[in-house]
Amino acid sequence: MKKLYKAYPESDERAVNCLAWLLRLTETGTPLHWRILAKFVPSPADPSSWKSHVDRIVELNTAYSERVKEAEDRIESDSDLDEEDGAEERYLSRMDAGLFTLQMTDTVIAFVAEEEQVRERVEQRLKRKGRSLADVCSELAEYIATKRSDTLTAPATTTDNAKDLSALLLEL
Repeated sequence: MKKLYKAYPESDERAVNCLAWLLRLTETGTPLHWRILAKFVPSPADPSSWKSHVDRIVELNTAYSERVKEAEDRIESDSDLDEEDGAEERYLSRMDAGLFTLQMTDTVIAFVAEEEQVRERVEQRLKRKGRSLADVCSELAEYIATKRSDTLTAPATTTDNAKDLSALLLEL
């Protein structure tokens, strides 16, 4: 039987985006926030199901990271643009390759990695793929910087979300 998420990869992007925003928009420590996080943390009732959820989010993270890296390499090899156009072209190419979904998986990882046991699992899985939690943090920092640069034209909630993510990044 073919896995549905392999047949419809855009559903992964939507699910990760929804999950990241649910985690960002619910207040930390509230029952709703914990209910969302419960899918990723060990529980006495079902001690092993959380591992598959963590593994899947790390799998998505590494897949999108590879896609973005390939897009960067492609742009670097074709680079005959000037500095300003090259930066914009590079950014758009990375977005087309899945940069936003990568940043959303980074957001989910940042939230779930607050739990020590989950953090160890995430680090272990990332290490197997040649990545680290530092890579996730740097990508998340880039996302925060991008959001902050858009604050002149964005509503106040964007600024608040960037501050919330900054605080989360400092905890990692």
